Amino acid sequence: MSSLAVQVCINKETWSLDFSKDESLEFVLQLLRDQGIVVLKGVTEAAPKLPQAQDNKFINALVGSARDGDFYVSFTKEYDFAAYAALQYGRSPDWERLAKERDIVAIACYHLGGDPNQRWVVTYDSARRENPTDRMLYIEAFGGDIVICNGWLRRSSPSPTDKGGKVVVVHYMWKKFKPT
Repeated sequence: MSSLAVQVCINKETWSLDFSKDESLEFVLQLLRDQGIVVLKGVTEAAPKLPQAQDNKFINALVGSARDGDFYVSFTKEYDFAAYAALQYGRSPDWERLAKERDIVAIACYHLGGDPNQRWVVTYDSARRENPTDRMLYIEAFGGDIVICNGWLRRSSPSPTDKGGKVVVVHYMWKKFKPT
């Protein structure tokens, strides 16, 4: 079996985990429930493509451990971003219903391209599950990282800071949740 050792971080806090262990997966799911966002360090390709992003072993392990793995891919797209592009903010149209659920219902995974020195920034609303406040926080990531967001989190698209870059986005939805 290939290694599932991974570093997970939120801003300045970093944990070395093993996604082959249930307690590591549950720890990250709890971070997503509480904080709404995490970064998996160095676990995607420098030039990500949709097939590889959808078959990422770390994301598959995490999604497979939430709600008995009863999820489907609800959206995929490849994007090219210019450095310092204007940030686009969004969240699920069903964010209020998603926020009422204590368990994971929907996640968005951003597979960030570029070399490990290419810096990316994602901003998100400090209100997390609540109505937006426009008091934004940011999370820093680098090429090869995956930023994972809970579906209820109001967040920006990833923005490269030095030069343009490619992102592959994959959204997952719990099969028993019916979007409006």
